[in-house]
Amino acid sequence: MSNKVDPADFKTYHGGCHCGAFKFAIRIPEMKYVMACNCSICIKNGILGNIWFKDEGPEEFIVEKGDIDALERYSFEPRKLVYRFCGVCGTNVFVKEPGQIGINARSLVDIDVEPLPRRYHEGWKKGTSYAPEFGQRVEWRKPEGKAEENTEDGLVTYYGNCHCGKMRETTRARLTSPRTATATFTQHAQRSKSMTPKELRQSTTSSQKTQRKLSAAFAALLSLSILGMRVWTCGR
Repeated sequence: MSNKVDPADFKTYHGGCHCGAFKFAIRIPEMKYVMACNCSICIKNGILGNIWFKDEGPEEFIVEKGDIDALERYSFEPRKLVYRFCGVCGTNVFVKEPGQIGINARSLVDIDVEPLPRRYHEGWKKGTSYAPEFGQRVEWRKPEGKAEENTEDGLVTYYGNCHCGKMRETTRARLTSPRTATATFTQHAQRSKSMTPKELRQSTTSSQKTQRKLSAAFAALLSLSILGMRVWTCGR
């Protein structure tokens, strides 16, 4: 945030995690825009963009409820950034790097950040962008070594995983409209790496017997969780 605003004119914004276990306040210049980043971690976690300010600057971060040390930590190479989130509800609260902190704008509760003008940040250092251009649909790529899918049933196979890759999933779906879908959802952990193509096909076929209509909310979750491509190093 800018240091040109007199601290006496700073505004106080309150925020916290979804379950309310951790609450905080920040004193910063009035928010007139919000940053939007297209890096893998921001896209996967639904982070609209972080509000950055320096540890030694005039801005303030105040814990109002809970213990900051009780927040879970997540970091990935080159481990410059440490993401802190609630271990109960999973809300990403802030990200810390040496000398400064970035507050997740969507964790604020007394301001609607969605209508604010956005300043876009290209969060990729190399490789194909997770979201090449803001607002455009991502073309997913099939992971190498995956079994050929059966196209006779009209379903499409999607592969996905969490950001760190410990949880992996296979989805067989036929999207009939933006609000409804028929799908089979197969979820498995790291051990799925050892599955042969035949075992993977059998697992998918078995799951197809339990097909059911997905709600719009679940379909939206699927669209957020599907990665199916290599996760690159995120740069702020």
